[in-house]
Amino acid sequence: SLAIAWGSPDILVKTNDEAPFGSISTNGGDTWTDFATYPANTVGCVSYFCGLRNIALSSDGATLVWSPVNAAPSRSVDGGMTWT
Repeated sequence: SLAIAWGSPDILVKTNDEAPFGSISTNGGDTWTDFATYPANTVGCVSYFCGLRNIALSSDGATLVWSPVNAAPSRSVDGGMTWT
């Protein structure tokens, strides 16, 4: 899954089917920073399925919403450092 912050198009997020499962870019996709953590219950998923879910990004890039396998939809306001 890939999402773009349409109000700040240099900010993108993506999910992966293998670890690290998700990343953020603040320079239009030139470089990516892996999320520091995963939403609750993500750890119990099969290693190659964790990121196979949609991710969304607010238009200003400040809020991410992600629901990996075996996890409730979660929100991050710090670029994937923490999830609630």
